[in-house]
Amino acid sequence: MIPNEFEDALWSRCSPEPNCGCWYWLGETDAQGEPVWGIDEVPIGVHLWGQRYGQTPDRQELQRTCGEACCVNPAHLRAIPHAVDGHTPTE
Repeated sequence: MIPNEFEDALWSRCSPEPNCGCWYWLGETDAQGEPVWGIDEVPIGVHLWGQRYGQTPDRQELQRTCGEACCVNPAHLRAIPHAVDGHTPTE
């Protein structure tokens, strides 16, 4: 898919919210409700983070700062240390 086709497909599945800045995902989700993209069900937030900031650092995962499970705005994501035994370090 060429970039313009990708962007068109992406925005056809997003609804930007002008007040809070969230990009609400209207597309597919996995069993946990995580917005996913494509055959491999890659979390769309991971893809968009990569487009904007590069690959997620080793042993880190992305966390939403807005708290909205369906938000895919990469500006609302931050890389944090990967959870150990289900506990994510807090700030």
